[in-house]
Amino acid sequence: MLSGIKQDFTFLAKVLIKPFYAENAGQIFTVVLVCFGLFPGFAMLKEAHYGIMIAICTSPLAMFASCLLWTAYAYKCFAFVLRELSLSQNECLYIIGLGKPFRNVFLLFIFQLVLFVPVLLYVFFTLFIGIGSGYHLQPFIIFIFLSALNLLISFIYSYQFRNPQEELKLPFGIPAFKRSWDLPFYLYPISHFIGKRKLMLFVTKVISFSLIWLGFYLAHNQDLDIRFVYITMVGSILAHSILVQHLRDFENKNMTWMLNIPLRLSFRFIGYLILFFFLILPEVFFIFKYAFNQISYAEVPNFLVLGIAGLSFLHSVLYIKDMNETKFMNYQIGFLLGLIMAIQFRIPILVISIALLSLAYLTYKRRYYLYE
Repeated sequence: MLSGIKQDFTFLAKVLIKPFYAENAGQIFTVVLVCFGLFPGFAMLKEAHYGIMIAICTSPLAMFASCLLWTAYAYKCFAFVLRELSLSQNECLYIIGLGKPFRNVFLLFIFQLVLFVPVLLYVFFTLFIGIGSGYHLQPFIIFIFLSALNLLISFIYSYQFRNPQEELKLPFGIPAFKRSWDLPFYLYPISHFIGKRKLMLFVTKVISFSLIWLGFYLAHNQDLDIRFVYITMVGSILAHSILVQHLRDFENKNMTWMLNIPLRLSFRFIGYLILFFFLILPEVFFIFKYAFNQISYAEVPNFLVLGIAGLSFLHSVLYIKDMNETKFMNYQIGFLLGLIMAIQFRIPILVISIALLSLAYLTYKRRYYLYE
């Protein structure tokens, strides 16, 4: 009944698994870098993630929030597979549907678990820590939830493979966003993110808010100074680099007409600054609530300026010729390490922001028409 599983899985690995990780390597790398690269020392990294894992295994709210994030990742896997199956060059995949139903579900369940590996690695340690600390109910619920989620997706895959003539639409679709007001050209990407990249925007904001909250929480409970909060803000900027990459894709595909508009480069650059202002503004409002008891009001604009400068720098870097995922990852690592060192050496945030804006503008000015 299970004969040929290895050959079919190898086929799926070449056609679906490798393209999935190749397409999402930058996003996964960014999330890993943000979640594990911000902490100054292994002891704090261990304590932070230990606290998160214990919270997931003890707090219903934390468990629910985690399940939402894991479901969002599962939805991303599901959407990728459906998109690839709709391509004419992948019609050969439907031969898998000729097998017996149980065999197909088993094969596709293993396939889905491989796509789910980034989540499963963290969940494994979470369940291990939770059970080892004497908590059993919520780790059991998490195990049942993730097993049922991946099994359900496997059944849907199996149905689609057996019925290629039926077009399966994505469930839980969010209604399309249609703006009824005119926007300046430099704010078009905002309507694109809200209309076409809702899930990505939502996950980015969840990660960003979580990092900022973690920064204030650790700074308050461990008597850390404001520098650690600024470091978590750097993580928030890195989380937004996923949106910045999609912004460049959107420009290449939908806004090439802008190249022919007679606008000064300085005006174009200012337009991007306004875009990044609105993109980072929710985080500033979130930070503002802590200004009552943990930071002074004078620090809040520094977070805003740092966020705009950081996003501008990462966006300008993408104009460099022959930029790819690997090179951009190197820039992300350099950006993270450079800013952490600058903040640790107590260089004023305003000076750091001016330096980033200067580098961003010089890179943009030098590479913009070369890129064209």
